[in-house]
Amino acid sequence: MEPLVAYTLRQGDRALVLAQRLLEVVTHAPEIEEDMALSNLALDLIGQARALYTYAVARSRARQPTAPPVTRITTPTGETSTGSSIRCSSNSRTVTSPT
Repeated sequence: MEPLVAYTLRQGDRALVLAQRLLEVVTHAPEIEEDMALSNLALDLIGQARALYTYAVARSRARQPTAPPVTRITTPTGETSTGSSIRCSSNSRTVTSPT
C-alpha cells in the first residue's frame, strides 16, 4: 500500500473514532448548548473521515492498472467481433475499435 494512502486511512480512522467517542458523551453534558456543540464537532469529524476515505479510495484506484475497454460489434449478418477492425458493407468504411 502506498504510504500516502496508508496515512490518509489512519487519519480517517482517527477522525471517525473521535466522532464516535464524542457522540457517546453527547447526552451527558450539563447544558443543551454543550450537547449541541459536541454533536456538531462529531458531525464535522465524520465529514472529515468521509472526505479522507474518499480521497484514499480515489488515490488507490488511480494507481491500479486498468484494462483497455473491449468493444463488441455485431454485424448485420449476426457475427460478433471484438477485433480491431470491421468492414462495413453499407458505406464501405472501416470502423476501428480499441484493442
